[in-house]
Amino acid sequence: MGAKTSQAISILGVEPTAQAIRARYQPETRYRVSERFYPPSTYFHGTGVEAPLFVLGGAIEISFEDDPERFIEVREGEYLLKPIGGYRMRVDDPSGAKIVWVLEIPAPYTR
Repeated sequence: MGAKTSQAISILGVEPTAQAIRARYQPETRYRVSERFYPPSTYFHGTGVEAPLFVLGGAIEISFEDDPERFIEVREGEYLLKPIGGYRMRVDDPSGAKIVWVLEIPAPYTR
């Protein structure tokens, strides 16, 4: 999925908590669910696999390598399916941002 088709989508039918997200991604040996808090003015870049990113508090802006100048805002109660490849993320929200990343663990590494 490229950046042009990625968009923020309201979380429907799921309580926006890390525990509810963990319960949705089972078995736990197949998914790594990581909760993080990023303070205001955080900016970083990375690369990775396709992965859901849930915003539980505050807001982030994220761009992708196929359109690095186009940032998508993802606010509290929304999620985005981050496409494979490079990304840049920034936190402009004065309260910071609480997010949950979900990574699928490849079969050879599951217990």
